[in-house]
Amino acid sequence: MTVILLVILTDLQNIVAASREGKIATLPIFSGWADENIQKFIWWLEIVFLANQIMDRKKFYIGINCLIDTAANWYELNWTTVVNWSTVRQPDGTKLKESLIARFDMIA
Repeated sequence: MTVILLVILTDLQNIVAASREGKIATLPIFSGWADENIQKFIWWLEIVFLANQIMDRKKFYIGINCLIDTAANWYELNWTTVVNWSTVRQPDGTKLKESLIARFDMIA
């Protein structure tokens, strides 16, 4: 499963950079392990979105493909309810960004 996700992640990185002369920022990955910082992952992902001019509707699909191990398993259990990145006026349980923070933020 991890190998498949890494292949998809690599393909997404190529797609992000395909229309540009060069890739500006590399997509981060998040496994959900206790030693990882979800806030840092979200922060870096938002920078990649901005630097590569990622449109809102694509952020969700890129975000889920940056998840591996425990985080990917969490998403597989919640894929029917988490359906967008962070769309305004959508119920909180449907937003990937906020749901990841709620599940994996060890500080909150």
